Amino acid sequence: MIEGDKVLNHVEMTWLGQAGFLLKSASVALAIDPFLSEHELRLYPPPPLEVLGGLDYLLVTHEHLDHLDVQLLPVLVAAFPTLTIVVPSPVVPRITGLVPEARVIGLQPGETVTCEHVTIRAVSAIHARAGGEAYSDGRQERDDPTPFLGYVLLYRGLTVYHAGDTLASLHLIRELSAHAIDVAILPVNGRDYFRELAGIAGNLNPREAVELAAAIGAEFQCITTCSGETRSGSALAQILWLNSRFRYTC
Repeated sequence: MIEGDKVLNHVEMTWLGQAGFLLKSASVALAIDPFLSEHELRLYPPPPLEVLGGLDYLLVTHEHLDHLDVQLLPVLVAAFPTLTIVVPSPVVPRITGLVPEARVIGLQPGETVTCEHVTIRAVSAIHARAGGEAYSDGRQERDDPTPFLGYVLLYRGLTVYHAGDTLASLHLIRELSAHAIDVAILPVNGRDYFRELAGIAGNLNPREAVELAAAIGAEFQCITTCSGETRSGSALAQILWLNSRFRYTC
């Protein structure tokens, strides 16, 4: 991010496939939803672990297998001795048998993890545990914790939003509008009867992604495709066609 002739922060973003992203600044490296394990439904091989380099934080938005890679967790903890893992609080018990409990932080919307160079804020998400179920924040009762999160990353001079898996809602728009979002990373694979019949919970369609990014004032929009990366060309083409109001799309 540049203000006048002064660079406030340089953050390098690398797509890891599916919803996975690696964000590196000069002082902190974090990965969001990396899915690097082999899987029979993959169309392309995952990137090698070495692409991560050093890693300070691992953020997980929810426990679907392409977001919470349970085979990867012990590998990352062994490779990166200071790694902190951030997950929705209901997911903590699932992973503390795989990694040391002291390395895990559970969050709910509005809660934060702060280090010297970035603040990680959990925000709401609307999803379903499986296709065919109602889309919601996942709470069974009003006071239950939600198993679905997005994250807002607050760097000096730069704010990045990673939605995880979500749909749009007025509540989410209001929540995100409290932050000056520069980059919005949004999931695009839509929803349809046959995919949900097969147990696949969907996300935004291309038009919804464009409208959500506009509603929260994002200047730069990245799409993630969450169906084995099979629809990325179609989704990107539709977004580029719809996307006249943004300066950048990737």
